[in-house]
Amino acid sequence: MSNIISRRKMILAGGAALAAPMVVTGCQRASEDATPLSASDRSVSAISGSDAAFDAALATLYPGLQSDPVFQKIAPLAVLITHQQGPAIRAYSVSWAITTPAGSYETVQYYYDAPGSQRNGRSVSTLGSARPSILQAGASHLFTPFFTWTPEFYQSSPHPDWTTILKPIEPGTFLVSELPKATEVKVSLDGVVFSDWKIVGPDKHHLSRLLRSRRNAEHDEGLAVYKLLKAGASDDVISETLQSHGAVQRSNAKAGSRRWYAQFRRFHAQVLLRHFQDADRPTFTKALVRLVRQRKTVIARVNA
Repeated sequence: MSNIISRRKMILAGGAALAAPMVVTGCQRASEDATPLSASDRSVSAISGSDAAFDAALATLYPGLQSDPVFQKIAPLAVLITHQQGPAIRAYSVSWAITTPAGSYETVQYYYDAPGSQRNGRSVSTLGSARPSILQAGASHLFTPFFTWTPEFYQSSPHPDWTTILKPIEPGTFLVSELPKATEVKVSLDGVVFSDWKIVGPDKHHLSRLLRSRRNAEHDEGLAVYKLLKAGASDDVISETLQSHGAVQRSNAKAGSRRWYAQFRRFHAQVLLRHFQDADRPTFTKALVRLVRQRKTVIARVNA
């Protein structure tokens, strides 16, 4: 899972079901997971912790959790996401908007598989972000600022170790601190990207732009290394190149695609360096080829 946080003084409408097109940014090559499915062929529901239907839905999929006193403290920040219909989901974003006497605050988390991330307590093995799908049709996630659980994962471990799970981490720590004085808490499913690179939802926090920046940065860093391998560069040269790319100073660009691209490219150089050091050259090259063959990522509005 990848968590990238921003906080803004504004309020989002609460989330319900996402089934209508909202954002346009382009389209992925037709030969890669393309489908003719329209908006009416896709449906994703989101039931927040403050919704009257939340407890009943939680009891069905996560029996016993609704009466857990520790979970009850963070339940207003939870959302139960169910993929009801359509292609598998690659990524989604969840936003929280809290109003207190001091003002209104908003923050967001993005969820997708990425190099070095974990899902259900296990490390994800991939050199490309949002490559594997995270949610199939008919499946559900319980999403909070601290964890994301499938029903199967919870039912295999029905007695959570909350001291480990509720570690100090943003935005969770900030959101929990605001709950006692909150006059309103809204949890929204802001954007959903499907396996055919189509998006639904308002996407006010630019999930589509972030994913495009990250995947293109990963591809470009991989291509730079692949060219060195093809040219017969030594292990020392490849390691030194990746070390150099991974130590590039942070971009001064304003927040947005250019800054995200620079940030993710620097990070991916560090990821590739670890993989290069841990694997033999043929194994690393094989993994790199798959990354390099990844076309430029763009994400499209779903046709009505």
